[in-house]
Amino acid sequence: MSTARSKDLARIRLPTPPPNPWQSFAARLLTPWAATSFKPVAVKTGSRDYVSCVSWSADGKRMASVGYERSVRIWNPERTTDLHLTTTLTGGHESPVHHVSWHPTDPFILASLSKSDKALSIWDVRQPTKPQHTLHTPKEFLMIEWHPSGQSLLALSSDDGLYQITRKPADGVANKEAEAAWEVGPRQDGHGQLNSFTWAHTGTHLLLAKVSGTLEILALPSFASRIKIAAHVGSCYTAALDPRGFYCATGGADAILNLWDTKEWIVRRVFDADMPVREVVFSHDGEYIAAALDDIPGVDIFETETGLRTLRISTPGPAATIAWHPSKWILAIGGDGGASARQGWCCFFGL
Repeated sequence: MSTARSKDLARIRLPTPPPNPWQSFAARLLTPWAATSFKPVAVKTGSRDYVSCVSWSADGKRMASVGYERSVRIWNPERTTDLHLTTTLTGGHESPVHHVSWHPTDPFILASLSKSDKALSIWDVRQPTKPQHTLHTPKEFLMIEWHPSGQSLLALSSDDGLYQITRKPADGVANKEAEAAWEVGPRQDGHGQLNSFTWAHTGTHLLLAKVSGTLEILALPSFASRIKIAAHVGSCYTAALDPRGFYCATGGADAILNLWDTKEWIVRRVFDADMPVREVVFSHDGEYIAAALDDIPGVDIFETETGLRTLRISTPGPAATIAWHPSKWILAIGGDGGASARQGWCCFFGL
């Protein structure tokens, strides 16, 4: 969203303090990522396509992308980025697919979501012609994420409701269809207008990025509010947790990326972004943060401990979605060419 207000807020600039010597990679006896030695590999997915979401499998061997294609495309980037050698999962959606989430422990299971046809599909990538189960949702769902245990999913609807999606009990019937069935639970609401949510690593709490600029933390399974933080001036678009549990990063319409200490919930570091921050993700080791910005064809990489910008990865257009490999410094990016060139692409960096 690039409104006049967000562009005005984007002009706000805070000085970036120099890093402390003990925060450097050398002082911590770590080898930094030689990011400047890599070049981005961009692959166009079609003349009318856009890529709305990318997600890595638990073992990092596969990457899934979704968008206008009405299917889920499975990549194996470390072997090849040739579009003709990818696999498409078809038969689960009749409209563009908006979100995809890979199971946190099973590298063959993923879930995809289309808000247009109100369908959520559970897939096994070893059976590409038919989903294991397709669930028709009561509302337009915007995003889904697996619980860290892999036992359920959580969905955010377009009218700011949260819905748990759980497996139906088989009722003693020994039949695969009964065991694979899923159902949508009761609506959880009353938390205001939401942009996105993020699971805590333990699955006991939920982080909400809100239109009001607030970061709210809920306790589960009661969905009771525990912490509310005024994170941004204007909308808070995104939140991400450091894999080590030290930090939470938030980005918003004020063109600021804040790094919060998860013990005291105070800002430890402020990253200077050029435009509103649409999405932030931590690398597998927590040492780097990737940020997708509005209206800028590229993704910024920052050092978590120093706040320094490592580089800006050049992409064919503004990035709509980004995801780090679960165990390597490899970044997957998706988007389109913008309003003037509606053409989808996936970009890989670090191969």
